[in-house]
This record gives sequence, C-alpha cells and structure tokens, in this order.
Amino acid sequence: MYNPDVHHRKSIRIKEYDYSKNGMYFITICTQNRECILSEIMNGTLSDVVGAHDCAQPKLILTHVGRIAQKELMNTEKINENIMIDNYIIMPNHVHMIVEIYDEKGSP
Repeated sequence: MYNPDVHHRKSIRIKEYDYSKNGMYFITICTQNRECILSEIMNGTLSDVVGAHDCAQPKLILTHVGRIAQKELMNTEKINENIMIDNYIIMPNHVHMIVEIYDEKGSP
C-alpha cells in the first residue's frame, strides 16, 4: 500500500521546459489515495488467440468509474483540437497515457 512517508518520488520533469510545446508526453494520473476504483484484474485465457497455449492471461475489466474515465479520455480529443491520445491503459488505481500535442496544421 502507498505510504507518502515512505514512498518519495523525485520529479523527472525538466526545469524550464515548456510542457505545452508540441510533442508526445507520457502521463500517469493516480486516483485519490490510490484507491482501486478504475478497473479490476481478472484471470482469463489466451485460448481464443491462434497458436496460443491455453494459459492464464490477466485481463483488466473496467468498473463503472473506469468506463467514465475512458469516455472522458476519448472526449479529450473532441474538446481539444490539437491533442491526441495516442495510447492509454486504465489500471485499477491509475491511468497511463501517451498524449500528443500538435499545432493547428497537424504537425507535432
């Protein structure tokens, strides 16, 4: 479990860098108190994949709150014409995403 007195993270942000500039950014957003409200990890199988062995493969199942988060991620591109969510994954207590900011001409 996360304990702020024990788990100290050093910022890897570059000082003096303008993070609103065009480019691709890896972003992680955590839930309040790292509460597991976005998804659940369930066991599954790979038997439906051609050539795969029938072995356990964890799957993420979104909760109601996780489905809302996913919907809002997709709305981000509609609301902000110069932002694209390139890839993302919704974990139980956090979201990882790669966000691209580009100019009006579509150039990164």
